[in-house]
Amino acid sequence: MSLENGIKKYVHCSWSVHVLFPVDWNGKEYIQCDKCPYFSASRSWCNLVNKPVEFPHKYVGSCCPLEREEDPFEISESKG
Repeated sequence: MSLENGIKKYVHCSWSVHVLFPVDWNGKEYIQCDKCPYFSASRSWCNLVNKPVEFPHKYVGSCCPLEREEDPFEISESKG
């Protein structure tokens, strides 16, 4: 099979990720690239968009596709 005869139609596919950024006990939010699991510190690189990141220890890079979804929440520890 090949595309020699043209394309009849396309199949739409998508993906999404969820990232949790930390908030300290004083309420300071650390929403910055170096706290993201998709950030490559050795290359200062975002693996989500495959681009370099500027100031990763201070901000979220301008190329970041992540959007804030909700207010911070606490993760409760289960007692067992």
